[in-house]
Amino acid sequence: MKSQQEADIMELTQMTREIIQQFRTLSAIPHPSGREAGLAHALAEIFQSMGGTVQTDALWNLRCDFPATAGLEQAPCVCIQGHLDMVCATAPGSHYHPDQDGIVCRTEDGWLKSDGRSSLGADNLLAGSAALWLLRQRFRHGPIRLLFTTREERALDGAKALDPRWLDGVHYLINTDGFQENRIIVGSAGGCYQIWTRTMETAPDPRPAYRVALSGFPGGHSGSDIGKGRINPLRLLAALLAETDADIAALTGGSAMNAIPSEAAAVVVPKDLDRFRKALDRVPQLGGAVALTPLAEPVAVWTPVDRQSALDFLLTLPNGVLAWLPEWPKVPACSANLGKVEWKPGVLTCHLFLRGAPQEALDRTARGCHLIADRCGFALSQEVGYPPWDGVADNPLARRISALWAKRNGTPMEITPVHEGLEPSRLIPKHPDICAVIIGTTILDAHSTHERASLEAIPHFVHLLKDTLEEIALHG
Repeated sequence: MKSQQEADIMELTQMTREIIQQFRTLSAIPHPSGREAGLAHALAEIFQSMGGTVQTDALWNLRCDFPATAGLEQAPCVCIQGHLDMVCATAPGSHYHPDQDGIVCRTEDGWLKSDGRSSLGADNLLAGSAALWLLRQRFRHGPIRLLFTTREERALDGAKALDPRWLDGVHYLINTDGFQENRIIVGSAGGCYQIWTRTMETAPDPRPAYRVALSGFPGGHSGSDIGKGRINPLRLLAALLAETDADIAALTGGSAMNAIPSEAAAVVVPKDLDRFRKALDRVPQLGGAVALTPLAEPVAVWTPVDRQSALDFLLTLPNGVLAWLPEWPKVPACSANLGKVEWKPGVLTCHLFLRGAPQEALDRTARGCHLIADRCGFALSQEVGYPPWDGVADNPLARRISALWAKRNGTPMEITPVHEGLEPSRLIPKHPDICAVIIGTTILDAHSTHERASLEAIPHFVHLLKDTLEEIALHG
């Protein structure tokens, strides 16, 4: 006869398997930001089959109400909230097309990963799959509202457009977009997305041209990973080009404004090839790979004035953590990430993402970038942002959830703000009376092809969510 511990392990293993299978099925549907309709439609059909009342809006935000367990109809309504879209980081040469290709998943050494061609998208679909699994089980709960937004990775646009009436009647909101199983988030940074462009003049150059490519850098989430000292290969490549005085015909890199780049490339005409090769030799020492490939045809290079202006801009823009929160010394206050650079003949485009709290600090950083751009001849083509969520450490729902975690695991949870853009900053102003927290399962290196989710953390998250829903249903 099996012991209770062995039975629990089997149950957790079965739970995890079923959640992963649900995640595989849903993540096979392409769902980059702005392309969530297919996933929203599939989830709506699932919710309806489970007896939920479903509603969608023009942006494919998705709401579903589930009735309370009999006898608990008067319990406070809890909204379980997440987002449908994902950041589609892609590996160089993978031929992965985010608008057409789903995610292919695999498990390895206790982690859920993609097949390496793309990011995993566990941010945020894995927690949504776990919540869906839980709602299929029998347990005591009050009224539950599921709320899945779209375009979260685009300045929280889905949450911004949400009809405030969709939150009517909600007493508690549990956002599931956390990346650490034993952490409760009670505040988040604001964000500002800037796109800068510059018209570049070129001139034919008959000298031998080369393509230089930096790859293999870890990349990562430009909020949760920005304080880890990870190298931005776009900045590194710009510095190497400036140092060696190489002429430039093209410069590209990165995949998304809110992801730390993992690769960068340029078409160059070195003035001193041996010096250029020697400079590139430092790249492996910094954790990346480098390739230098001769090109068969000559190229047109940027004029000296345009080259200098572009490199000045790339190397003068703020980068990484700019300040830390005094009351939370491990949490950045302001940061900047050069996430993507594009080159089309005659035009260089730079995508910059700023994060900060309070709002005044973020605004100062944004104004500083305007001054740098003006000096370097770059024009602003787009600027969008969202506010910080100024939560408080003494959050009553956070205290209750931490106590429930401690009862199961022996230690309380960390309660902290984070340096990420999270949807309570858009949702809570629509209903300021709602008490909100953010929890989640453990995800590492989100927004990169190295993204992975802990298998061990999945049942911990499910039990915490179940315990919380039961606690609120029984005790208000």
